[in-house]
Amino acid sequence: MPGQASKNDTIQQIGLALRRGETTSHNLTADYLRKVKRKDERLGAFLSVFEEVSLEEASRADLELQAGRDRGPLHGIPFGIKDILFTREGRTSAQSLAADIDWPCEDGPVIRRLRSAGAIILGKTSTMEYAAGLPDSTKPFPIPRNPWNLEYWAGGSSSGSASAVASGFVAAAIGTDTGGSVRIPASYCGITGLKPTFGLVPKSGCIPLAYSLDTIGPMASSAYDCALVLQEIAGHDPSDHSSLRAAIPNYTELLNGDVSGLRIGVDVRRRPSVDPTVDAAFDGAIATLAELGAQVFEVVLPKHDELMLAYSVVLGSEALSYHRSRLGLKWDKYSLGAKLMFAEAAFYSAADYVKSQRVRAAVSAEALGIFRNVDVVASLTSYAEPPLLAELEKDPSSWIQNVSTRYWSALGNTAISIPIGLSVNGLPIGMQLAAAPLREQTLLRVADAYQRQVDTHERIARGTAVDGS
Repeated sequence: MPGQASKNDTIQQIGLALRRGETTSHNLTADYLRKVKRKDERLGAFLSVFEEVSLEEASRADLELQAGRDRGPLHGIPFGIKDILFTREGRTSAQSLAADIDWPCEDGPVIRRLRSAGAIILGKTSTMEYAAGLPDSTKPFPIPRNPWNLEYWAGGSSSGSASAVASGFVAAAIGTDTGGSVRIPASYCGITGLKPTFGLVPKSGCIPLAYSLDTIGPMASSAYDCALVLQEIAGHDPSDHSSLRAAIPNYTELLNGDVSGLRIGVDVRRRPSVDPTVDAAFDGAIATLAELGAQVFEVVLPKHDELMLAYSVVLGSEALSYHRSRLGLKWDKYSLGAKLMFAEAAFYSAADYVKSQRVRAAVSAEALGIFRNVDVVASLTSYAEPPLLAELEKDPSSWIQNVSTRYWSALGNTAISIPIGLSVNGLPIGMQLAAAPLREQTLLRVADAYQRQVDTHERIARGTAVDGS
């Protein structure tokens, strides 16, 4: 229907409708807002919604298009923003009672770039406390639920962003990924989520979890949409000391469905899933890429266990360093999940931290050897379904053993999760693709080619239990 967004509308589709005059950004934004009002009390995807401001911005976007000023593919497109990124509309909470009251109400670089590209900021999506904790029903914040089954978790600290996209509440969202928090909820919720190379997207204006691991990335219905978003948010910014001065290519230039000659490495550490449909979906996805002309090889990821130990030390140490000054004053206000991480990190020494960073550097150099032989490494994003929220409260850490995302976070590589099917219980299955640093073009080329050949992402987008209609 003109003026309304279907649940599986992509940025491309919406943009075409806007430029044909079949709808307006104001009507689309109003439609998204109505969906949030009707459905989000059950889902818990949003912490705050900027109704008045987003409608005003949408009207301005319409006037600009009418006047011939087209800002590009994101012009007039509504976004959700994870509530650890600062925005000018109001205070950022980090979903914590221990949040600082003096955080700035101003846009960081990523938000400024989105607005400059004409994007509409619909609101702030829910997260886990400081992007570190776990769902905590004792706190006065929404718990992001899986739109496929509300008894299951949406996964990771960008779970609100994933739920919002999967349920058709926004066309795209921004998440952060320190160990998988874009890719895991993307997998659990049946959308596409991209973790860029460390430093490619500036992370100033975002509350840190771990300074040397944090990344900001797009979450959308398709790899092509993620490429469109990355095009706008990538690039050096002097406010972030780790921001790379890398040339930014055209990320959609090679997205033509052709993967002939590309080399796909399959991680031999892969273990059988409890659900055989998960393994079958992965095998089918690899077979599809082979049918498209890709060559498939087995690869061994070097020093996996050593790198995972180093990752845990770095993550905990850097998180503790950020929170240490407020822990004595606000300890009781933190959730249990965050407290457990800080308490464990308190036993790490400076020597542990330095050694762990050296391990990361050594394994990174060794892992580059893999990408001299293959272009992309494929694995399941998670070997198991999302955990039930009730089970997560009983055993808060068991789920992390099933995900394969942290290895690439520890190395700073780029990685993406794309949907490849449904489990026996009707929950989405995600495939992770990883590439060498700054090889987003290649990564997106493979993900997009799969999605052009197999419409799993479109079929999944039409099937969630909370349909957003």
